[in-house]
Amino acid sequence: MDNTVGLILVLVIPLTLLVTQSVVGHVPEKRSSGARDWGPWTGWSACSQSCGYGTAYRIRQCHAHHSRHNNSTTCQGPSKQFKLCIMQNCTDALTDYRAIECAKHNKVYYGGQTFSWVPYINSMSPCELSCKSVGFEYYARFQKTVADFVICNAENTAVCIRGRCVKSGCDGILDSETQVDRCGVCGGDGTACRLIRGIFTRMHLAHQGYNVITTIPAGACSINITEMGRSSNHLALSTSSGYFLNGDMKLQQEGEIKGAGTTFTYNRSTSQNCPGECLLAAGPLNTSLRVELLYFGRNPGIYYDFTVPRGDTYNFMNSLSSLHNRGSSFNVPHPSGRDTEERQKLRSAVQHQPPGRSGPLHNSLANSLQKQQGGSRSTADTYSERHYNGYDNILNSHNPDHNLYSWRISGFTACSESCGGGLQDTRIVCVKRDSQVEVMEENCIQNIKPESTTITCNNQPCQAKWDISEWDACSVTCSRGLQQRSVECKQRISPTLTLSVSPSACTQPQPQTRQFCQLDPCFTWQTSGWSKCSSVCGFGQRTRTISCVNSTGHSVSESLCSQIKPMTEEICDMGSCAQGWFHSKWSEECSSECGKGYYTRQVFCSAADGARLDEKKCGGKKSKPKEHKMCRNTKPCGGQWFTGSWSQCNMTCGLNGYHHRDVLCIKHHGKTIRQIVKDHNCIQEEKPLDTKPCGPFPACKPQWFVMSWSECSKSCDTGVKTREVKCLNATLSPSPDCDKKLKPSRRQPCNTQSCQENHTPISESPDTATHEAFQMDGLVSTEEHPLCKDHQSPWWCQLTKQARLCNYPHYRKLCCHTCQKIDVKHH
Repeated sequence: MDNTVGLILVLVIPLTLLVTQSVVGHVPEKRSSGARDWGPWTGWSACSQSCGYGTAYRIRQCHAHHSRHNNSTTCQGPSKQFKLCIMQNCTDALTDYRAIECAKHNKVYYGGQTFSWVPYINSMSPCELSCKSVGFEYYARFQKTVADFVICNAENTAVCIRGRCVKSGCDGILDSETQVDRCGVCGGDGTACRLIRGIFTRMHLAHQGYNVITTIPAGACSINITEMGRSSNHLALSTSSGYFLNGDMKLQQEGEIKGAGTTFTYNRSTSQNCPGECLLAAGPLNTSLRVELLYFGRNPGIYYDFTVPRGDTYNFMNSLSSLHNRGSSFNVPHPSGRDTEERQKLRSAVQHQPPGRSGPLHNSLANSLQKQQGGSRSTADTYSERHYNGYDNILNSHNPDHNLYSWRISGFTACSESCGGGLQDTRIVCVKRDSQVEVMEENCIQNIKPESTTITCNNQPCQAKWDISEWDACSVTCSRGLQQRSVECKQRISPTLTLSVSPSACTQPQPQTRQFCQLDPCFTWQTSGWSKCSSVCGFGQRTRTISCVNSTGHSVSESLCSQIKPMTEEICDMGSCAQGWFHSKWSEECSSECGKGYYTRQVFCSAADGARLDEKKCGGKKSKPKEHKMCRNTKPCGGQWFTGSWSQCNMTCGLNGYHHRDVLCIKHHGKTIRQIVKDHNCIQEEKPLDTKPCGPFPACKPQWFVMSWSECSKSCDTGVKTREVKCLNATLSPSPDCDKKLKPSRRQPCNTQSCQENHTPISESPDTATHEAFQMDGLVSTEEHPLCKDHQSPWWCQLTKQARLCNYPHYRKLCCHTCQKIDVKHH
């Protein structure tokens, strides 16, 4: 938010409605009878807030009397007006309405934990109270609508009125349609500036890399830079501080690019209005902008236009002289009448629309160019580099008196020949009468311009040089022959006289007059195509016919062909007869963008040399290797992490203790059904920790460790079972410090029943533990246990049941009563 004090957005509110179509603006001098019935407006009240955004109001009284016939009031319009007052920034973040309302939910538990909430404006419903959790990707709507006059967009140019986001025009008036014109003036008519247009049409530039197209001055508005076709080139922007678009040979993404005090919209997508790359900006620029082309190949043309304030037009034109004349000077008369040194003018050279272009942009350019070629003047102020340099009526509008200028001869054009007589024309230019400084031709009267005169130039004879004709045809129609050409030393005396002189007059070495020519042989071997191989696999034989033919293709005696006769038969290798399955590598990317997908590969039946065979030769589809295999994309498919409570520390002594909790990925199906899914459905980087250290605790005392009991030595009549017992310390090393009184026994009787009694021995489990009457992680009885209670809120336990978490001991213990109902139904 800017620190501007007193920026006003005015809203008109009648007595019965909150918002009407009326807006506060300029009051005309003539008022209707209804308007005259109103008294004057009072002054604005104080702003309701000392910082940030608030409201102020003013009122007026109706002085008209009620009509006795229809009981209506003649006063028309609102009696009370509101405006949005924007004061200085608030130092306390919680003075913002949305921030205060969101913070009220910071102590409310959601899913067993609290969150810190901050304001979030939902672009789809900007007047609802939406909040975002800090550190989590959770969004919540806590109110359907916010209070009136609360800001509802990121630009701070709209407020909420009864749930509707009311925007303002550039004049700050709500529901106003006033816009910024091309000159950057709010509500202007476009006359405060000059439109500058141009086309950079040089197709082939001197070097690859950055090439300057033009410079746009500070203060320019409504900037449009458009490439007139697709190419391998890229637009670049820079200021005196360096590049901020596509600099240092690094390309940037499409979107909004900030620089030179404004924001440019950069587009590289081809469309009817953007044939190549495009740049648009509202402006104004706070510094001069250099437009460059990162050149790699043919330039299809760069169209550009922008506006400059009328008072800065001449300064801008003078600043272009060094760019457009490449070192030569360029003069633009100043309104004050003071002229700089004589400079060469830019010629007006209008060019037709490039072939193959279409669309509104190019059609408008073509119409503009055709008008100028027909002698009419464009309504826009235009300039361009090289091919399109029309300044229209910029200078004539400042200098309407043509008597200040006159035509005069200023030298000659370049001679058409360097020697032997050429032609050149007189150069007619427009000059200022008092200083004889050359100016643009538009300042002089066109219909009294003198005709150019053509004269001869460079009449001295040229140096003698070799005149070379084309090579004659070869002396033979086949095989090897000779060809000749004429080489003569000649000297140009005049345009109509060229003399043959002595070869000694030509200083360069004389070119050759004869050379050998090699044509096709007169008799050649003609071969047919090879026959099929005699074998379908392995080695075989194939043949062809050979005949000697003349240049017309007729067969002749083989003795006339001097070349070595080609082979009529050869061994052919059809590859191994053994078949097998061949396959390519698995594809690098999974078929699914999230969650489960497949890798694919090509599998085909082939011989050992790679020749493709019918799949039946390799055993058919039953033996064919798989063409798909499962893969999982790291991108999740919409799950959310759900965490349980931390367990108690697993140790009471030592250094390696830890707490544990369940962390599950849960996916929502509709509004009420939740399902546990695999972890890849959630964002792995956001997975909460499932363990955390606890302690440190005092070092653990040594304790007794035992092994499992061995098998009983007898199956009846009392046997013995044994086990190993050791005293180990905290590092699991032997220790002598265990309490001897607590040492477990190493031997124990077993199978004490008599062998003569007729019953089956009972195998006693050495590790049998005493089960409690109520077991949390097993099946429960249908009778409710008195200790089975919910230790969390009913809402939280209901969510646990819906998410099918009762199968997990931790959640079953926390929500025992709720989870027991599920088992009762199942029994």
